[in-house]
Amino acid sequence: MSEYTGDVTLNGGIETPVRMSGLEDMYVQPDSIDGDLDLRNVEYVFTGVPITPAADVADPVTDITGTLEDGYTEPDGVHGDLAVGTAEDVFIAHGAVDGALSARGPEQVFDAGTSDAPSRDPATYDVTVSGWQQQREVTDPNTGVVLSGCQSTVNVTGATGSVSCYLIGTNNELIVRGDASVEVHIVGRDNRVDLGPYIDVDTAVETGFDNTIDVQPFPADDLIETTEDEAYSAVTFGRAKVTYQSVAEDEDWCRGCGEAADAIIERQQKEAFFILGTPIITYEEGGGSYECEHCAHSAPDTSLTPEERREIF
Repeated sequence: MSEYTGDVTLNGGIETPVRMSGLEDMYVQPDSIDGDLDLRNVEYVFTGVPITPAADVADPVTDITGTLEDGYTEPDGVHGDLAVGTAEDVFIAHGAVDGALSARGPEQVFDAGTSDAPSRDPATYDVTVSGWQQQREVTDPNTGVVLSGCQSTVNVTGATGSVSCYLIGTNNELIVRGDASVEVHIVGRDNRVDLGPYIDVDTAVETGFDNTIDVQPFPADDLIETTEDEAYSAVTFGRAKVTYQSVAEDEDWCRGCGEAADAIIERQQKEAFFILGTPIITYEEGGGSYECEHCAHSAPDTSLTPEERREIF
């Protein structure tokens, strides 16, 4: 029997079968146990794979006890079977256990089912962050991020293409900025994913409760190619027709494409007599087409045409 104090991490250098008793929480990362996992007398189980019939774990070769806090299994961390007893919350990623996964006497099980596998193996992700109150900055990820533990924050910048994010645990925060399609998987509770305005959520799977995925609204100003002031300033003297765009206030759906949208702009025109960029006499003005973040890629060019420039001069 081995006496430990504090957190315990299984990283491949221990004889199996292993038994851990008296944990607070347990975090089981992807591809970390190549045998069976048997949970006994734990409270909540959050699992990315279904519970199977009782695992047949032999008497332990290594018995870990003492004044334990949290337990962690790293990828390729347990070469054999693991038994966990008398823990509070246990968080198990998809693909964490090669063998059987059993839970005897839990208070409640949150089970993802068989259809919630990530599109790519979390073992191939760029970065794995594990532990309590960890802080990490990640730039330009190629595949994804695994965040495992409690009260940790990972800030991802420069995300492009397709990126996957896997949260395992409780009270973690993942912040993603860039221009990318992000696949989100969560196993746990009270986690938050904060996605920037240019991020598309490709797939969002949650196993647990009180998790949130927030996508910041698209800034309407980013859709404006020519503001009213810019259009006016292009006219020095004379009668001219100018075209510009402005934010459409109090609009929830786009009149151009019919989609519900966060950012809606209106294309407007004004024909006036200008002196040094200031309209002195207005002959005609009005609104026209509407555009939003969904259809603005086909928005017409708001710059002055050659005919309009000749009319100005």
